[in-house]
Amino acid sequence: MRPTIPAQLALLRSQLAGHQGDVAGAIAQARLARELVPAGLPADAEATLRGTATALLGVALVRAGDLDAAAEAYEAALPDLRVAGSALAVGRTVGDLAAIAMAGGDPERALRLCESELERDAAPTATTASPAVWAAIARARAELGQVEHADVAARRALEIATRAGDAPSARSAQSTLDRIGRLPVGAAGVARPRLQEGLDGPVEALTARELEVLRLVALGRSNSQVATELFVTVGTVKSHLHTISGKLGAANRVEAVARGRDLGLIG
Repeated sequence: MRPTIPAQLALLRSQLAGHQGDVAGAIAQARLARELVPAGLPADAEATLRGTATALLGVALVRAGDLDAAAEAYEAALPDLRVAGSALAVGRTVGDLAAIAMAGGDPERALRLCESELERDAAPTATTASPAVWAAIARARAELGQVEHADVAARRALEIATRAGDAPSARSAQSTLDRIGRLPVGAAGVARPRLQEGLDGPVEALTARELEVLRLVALGRSNSQVATELFVTVGTVKSHLHTISGKLGAANRVEAVARGRDLGLIG
């Protein structure tokens, strides 16, 4: 018998117990799976088994309502999951930690956790491409009333989740988009848009990132080139351009650049 089979069986039993509503059984089997991880495995294989078991323990503890213990389990799982090289698993775990922070009424902490994870590595194969992290950022920013930023993060999460086949993250992102789409202007907790004076009256001010996008477009960069320079996806650039055009009352990118120059936003 392969030495990893006992641990793998315990993992399966933990998942099955969770699906059946046996929270105590799920916790016990996840802990057993950690104990059964054999010594002498290749580092990535050992990290995969132990990290998966520890993260699964976190899931079971959340179901048990022990959020503090769940957070400890998720934090303990992250180093192994990083060694295992599973960007999606790391992203899901960070997203779960952010959800615990949100449940505790601390969206600022949730946002810090996610943005800190994004800053670890800007490579497209790392957690910057994790839909769960971006979905959590969208939820946190929506909770903080940062509707515009929440919209961009949710659209990025939805784009990546669709490509990765991550249905839970896609549902989370869509839920945030639905939520912020229903919020009336000036609703409690929602930041009112700042205005600046334009030639035809006040227009909503662009964010720092939108100004970056507009400046690069004005320099003749394509959407793909803008995405590369800003370390974002082409879809995110398109989303920014859509928002920019709406704020400036422009029909397309050419009009947006012209309008930005008229307003003195770009040279």
